[in-house]
Amino acid sequence: MREICYLIALFPLSAIAQSHADFNGEWRGQSQYQATVNGNVDPSAHTVTNITISIAPQGKIVGESPENGCSLLGIAAPGLAPTILNIDVTFSGCHYSAYNRRFSGTLALYPKDQYTALSLTSAQIGIGKVNAMFDIKATLRR
Repeated sequence: MREICYLIALFPLSAIAQSHADFNGEWRGQSQYQATVNGNVDPSAHTVTNITISIAPQGKIVGESPENGCSLLGIAAPGLAPTILNIDVTFSGCHYSAYNRRFSGTLALYPKDQYTALSLTSAQIGIGKVNAMFDIKATLRR
């Protein structure tokens, strides 16, 4: 089956430390995992659970969502605005096996309110095969 992820252009990772210093460190909060398979929401995929991510100054992202078994590893790159990071991560170990894949999206920083909003998506598209959309949303604080 062919997988399609929304790809991002990666910028020099040193720029993260310069323009996105407020993103660095550990973030924790509630996340929601959802999947739509062949146009129908899959109730067995729906989870609301804790997630923790850590962003290094060089752009490396590691994280976990232990209640659903998910771990993540990837990279962040500067977005179009200093309060946006482009995120490209791969999930593994998830109890819902279809989440074990690559996701792309954004992490938006709201410094005044001291939180970030994580939004990740991935798609699986194939002619004559199962088509699916996966999304993960989270509100994170330090």
